[in-house]
Amino acid sequence: MKKSPLVIGAATVILLALLVVFPLMSWYYLQQGMDYRKEILNKEEDLGSIVSFEIDYGTAEPFHGSVYSDKILVASFFDPTSDGDKALMGPILQKLHKQFEERADLILMNNLKTGNELFMQEFMREYSLLDEEQIYFNLIPPSRWEGYLTAYYQLGEERYATFQAKPFFLLLDLGGRIKRIYDASDSEDIKRMVAHTAMILPIIKERELIFKRETEK
Repeated sequence: MKKSPLVIGAATVILLALLVVFPLMSWYYLQQGMDYRKEILNKEEDLGSIVSFEIDYGTAEPFHGSVYSDKILVASFFDPTSDGDKALMGPILQKLHKQFEERADLILMNNLKTGNELFMQEFMREYSLLDEEQIYFNLIPPSRWEGYLTAYYQLGEERYATFQAKPFFLLLDLGGRIKRIYDASDSEDIKRMVAHTAMILPIIKERELIFKRETEK
């Protein structure tokens, strides 16, 4: 039995779609994703560079400058003696750690506005932030807070004035350069931080899909 011209034509169209159209579409969307990633990376400014220092609190080993020289740094700044700060930052840090816990090239550096180690320990236990390989804590007495931010993280007076009274995050690239400041109380800003963090991390294909699903929630 001869196949009708209609059947042959349909089969040809399907074959062309499989061999030509679908691969071209896949390439197009992949290229669009890469272009978007480059756009995000180029859009972020360099706001200064972190100054090397050493931390002895809350970690199995002291935190040296060499630790972050080849890692992405997400740095948080908040007051663990404030119930509002704790309630805001705890869940955010939990989600960040859950999403990026497999990344050995990322560190969560938490800078706490207190000189009391008990507040740090309580916060760590309450939110199960006990991963000593990825999560670090630094205690800064309130009297040293402003000097610490301007000296070690090089935040100028204008930026410090904007964020001194509320929790915030900094994102630093592999070279220790500050790329952006994020308002922890702004949920959209936190979503942008997660997206930007994933963008500047070296690409691991199987994690890209997870990142996309998380940011779409």
